[in-house]
Parts: sequence; C-alpha cells; structure tokens
Amino acid sequence: MDLKDIDDVEKANEGISMTLKHPGTGEDTDIVIRMRGFDSDVVREAERSAYKKMLKNKETATAADQLEALRLAKVKAAIISIEGLTDGGKEIKTPADLEPYLSTSVGLVILEQVNSFANDRANLFTEPFRG
Repeated sequence: MDLKDIDDVEKANEGISMTLKHPGTGEDTDIVIRMRGFDSDVVREAERSAYKKMLKNKETATAADQLEALRLAKVKAAIISIEGLTDGGKEIKTPADLEPYLSTSVGLVILEQVNSFANDRANLFTEPFRG
C-alpha cells in the first residue's frame, strides 16, 4: 500500500460534513456542520498556537483549564460552517456565531460530537479501503 492511500491531510483540508445527533435519542437532527479534519493545516496551526499559550501560562492556569482551551481551539478551527442551527430564530452559521454557546450544555453537546467525529479519521475517506 502506498502512503498516499492513507494520508488524510488533503481530505482534512477539504472538509467533511457531519450531521449532529440529538443527545437524548441519538437520531440525526437537521443540523449539519461542515468541518475540517483534525489533521488539516488550519487545525494543526490552531493546536500549535494553543500549545504555545499553554507554555506561557503554565504558572497561572490549571492543567484542566489549559486542556480545555486546547480542545476548544481545535474544535473552533475545525468548524467551517453550520446549517440548520438557530437560537430563538437567530441563525447560527459560523464558528464566531457559535462561540458564545460553547461554554453552555448545548455547546458541550456540539463540542463532544465534533471532537469525536474529527478524531475518527475514517470519516474523511468516502470509499472504504478494500485492500
């Protein structure tokens, strides 16, 4: 097998769509998040920046706060756009629109699903490997 067959960076940069699942039922919702994979150039740069901040703040921030900041940085960099998400009729379409909600329980649902989806590299490959 050639290395290019398992290299996911190009696909991570292109982005993939994830349908958000309802946290209570596990069923698909109408919310679709277009996102980069965690191996994309944009996400990796955000991760490096977060690590640099962690090193600068190691004396003043707790380890838990630093790890949460790292996770938030990766997820915010991964999200390209959002479809079908509203708050009282106001559309939430961009990572900037979503940011105020990320510290809420609803934000945690989105963070966990984006994190889980992005960490599964198989989601980047549309055709299964046949060997």
